[in-house]
Amino acid sequence: MRNNDLNEVRSRGTPDFPLELYSIDSSHSRYIMPFHWHNDFEIVYIESGEFKMVIGETEYIGHSG
Repeated sequence: MRNNDLNEVRSRGTPDFPLELYSIDSSHSRYIMPFHWHNDFEIVYIESGEFKMVIGETEYIGHSG
């Protein structure tokens, strides 16, 4: 999926420390996130419940623990 309309180009952090941390739960406005792609690494830590992510055409289900 390399559709440029779905490319998330927002910079994160600062040039010296390009990292941001987000805490998202079911009350967060971005809890359900639309399809997008970016060149950044994304690390997802699941504190409770499960998390569905689609990469390419493969669906992954992550669970806490």
